Amino acid sequence: MYNLDNLTDSEVKLLISESKHALKDLAFNITLGKFKLDKKLISNNNNIEYRFCAYRGSWAPKYSIHIRFEENNLHLVRLCINGLKHHNHDKTIVSGNHIHIYTTSSGSYEEYAYELSNFPFDKNKDLGAALDDFMCYTHIK
Repeated sequence: MYNLDNLTDSEVKLLISESKHALKDLAFNITLGKFKLDKKLISNNNNIEYRFCAYRGSWAPKYSIHIRFEENNLHLVRLCINGLKHHNHDKTIVSGNHIHIYTTSSGSYEEYAYELSNFPFDKNKDLGAALDDFMCYTHIK
């Protein structure tokens, strides 16, 4: 059993790569303008419950997609497109197009942000294509 408040980097990689499925229908219809998705997921191996969320406000090019633990509300992965710059605790700054990955490298939980260059995401994709990429990256079926 995992301690979701204090995961190691290797546990985070395993949780990202394990298969997850929706507890209810995962079909969604992406409309113009504002969009909000909030679905419950469960892992196939560990029975960990997640929330899978996507949000786009009035400004279409800006959106966020994330998966977080239901138990403690901490993010496992969060993709931010055309948002604000992120300031990490180690004083690094990443652009408004970045991905947060759960880490405890600072001794406590934080959402460390990385540039997208080493991840399969493209800031130029629309929300629908990004949702497909995010589901593939986090193994949501």
